[in-house]
This record gives sequence, structure tokens and C-alpha cells, in this order.
Amino acid sequence: KNTLTVGSRFALLNFDQLNRDNQERFKKDFFNLFPSVTYRYQPAPAQYANIRYNGSTQQPSIMQLQPIRNNADPLNIEEGNNALRPSFTHSLGANYTYFSSVKRLSLSLSADYFLTSNPITTDLFTNDAGITTSNYVNLKDKTNGFLTLRVNYGYPIKLIDAFYSLSGNYSNRYTYALTNNILNKRVTNIYGLDFFISKNKANKYEAYVGIKPTYTDSRSSLANQIN
Repeated sequence: KNTLTVGSRFALLNFDQLNRDNQERFKKDFFNLFPSVTYRYQPAPAQYANIRYNGSTQQPSIMQLQPIRNNADPLNIEEGNNALRPSFTHSLGANYTYFSSVKRLSLSLSADYFLTSNPITTDLFTNDAGITTSNYVNLKDKTNGFLTLRVNYGYPIKLIDAFYSLSGNYSNRYTYALTNNILNKRVTNIYGLDFFISKNKANKYEAYVGIKPTYTDSRSSLANQIN
């Protein structure tokens, strides 16, 4: 009924780059860690709950450290930052599932949360001449986050010998970026509903009707300052 799984992986990554413009050689080593813990509780064959944690390191990409120069677009200059450090994402999730084959009833609940510390983000600066320089920086005192919640319930409609399912979901994402030395926080909330009715007869027909409305609300702290 109770199962606990603990594990971890790690990876070593080495970058060895040569800037042919100035003949500078750049070397960098990264240590990536991926811990994981999962707990599973199953009181019955068709009923179980999981709680899990995963961690992962994201090292900067080669383009973030030392991008390829694009001489065809003089108004947009991309610079690298060889001082970038890896970010780390914590992932915590939980879910519950119940299914009854006799009643044809199903219920599922799930929640997931992702938190990224020391995130690597874009740093854009546009000067008076209209030239935009993009770079990448670590935001040591900020975190990026993502939350998602979902619930689903399904049950038969005996009167018409059909089955209906109702789902609701919500997600919240917030990230940070720099624009002309101003910190911009972007927040997106998404609300969704999924309802459908299905009816089928083996080897004869299958009918399905449903609706799936979604509402998205996006906000930016920089836009609020401008307005």
C-alpha cells in the first residue's frame, strides 16, 4: 500500500569554446544534479495517491554564453555572458485517482508546482539610435514559478445511456526579465473548463459533444508603469 522511491542522477558538462574574432578560449565546467523522491499510497487497486519531488539543474546554453555574431542585422546585437551560472528547478506534484468499473465513476485531482531559483533571463537594452542589445543574466534574488491545478469527474447518465466528463483547470506562471535596466514581471493566469457527453454502441456508432472555454489573463509590471 505504501511505496517510497528515492533516487538521484548527476551529469558533468564541459564547454570548450574559441572566439575566432579575438582568439580567446573559453572553458567552463558544469555539475548537474537531478534528485527525486516519490511516495505512492494505494489503499485499493483502483484508488491511489502520489506525492513526488524532482530537482533539476539547467546550465546556460552555448548561445547564452557565446552567441554566433549576426552581421546581417545591425539593429539587433546579441551578446553572451560567460559569467552565467546554472539555475535550479524544484518540482513538487501530487495527484489522486479513483475509478469504479462497476459504477463507471472516475475522479482525479492533480497539482504541480515548479520553482526556478537563480533563473537565467534576457536583458534587453535599446539606445537612442534604435539599436537593441540583448544579453543574459542570472537573477539571484528572484524566482520563476509555475502552478497548475486540475480536477476531473466522470459519471454515466443512465437515462440516455451516455457518459459525461467535467474538468476544470487553472495555471499561474510568473517570470522576470530586464528591459532598459527595468525589472519586468510577467504574470499569466489561465482558467479552463472542459465538459463533454459521449454515447456509443459497439460496432454501430459513437457520438460526442462538448465545450472547452478558456480564459487567459496576462499582466506585465512594465506595462503598468508605462500606463
